[in-house]
Amino acid sequence: MAVGSMPAAKISLKGYNGGMVLRRTPHAVYDTLYHLVWSPKYRRDVLQGEIQQRVRELFADIAEQYDITIEEMEVSPDHVHIFCSFPPRYSIAQIVTRFKSLRGYPEIWVGKTSRFIG
Repeated sequence: MAVGSMPAAKISLKGYNGGMVLRRTPHAVYDTLYHLVWSPKYRRDVLQGEIQQRVRELFADIAEQYDITIEEMEVSPDHVHIFCSFPPRYSIAQIVTRFKSLRGYPEIWVGKTSRFIG
């Protein structure tokens, strides 16, 4: 390696923030992105129709309440993908707990038996 040259990985970091959005809080600047995936118990196809729409609404409400930015969300019949960002004051475990707290919303499970709830 020649004097003054840097490894390829270091060179690729030049211009790191090109096009990325840095989020700010009073005490931090951050750019965190997480890909979260859930599936119902036994990966059953229960996230359909009205339940699918209600899950989208509830995830959006939870995200708004806890300052979570959902970049993308896909609710499939047997699993959910969320690509999100949140302030560093929350741990990933706290965010997963917030989203999985959907069990606290019994109206989405009306008419479903307990075997669908994981």
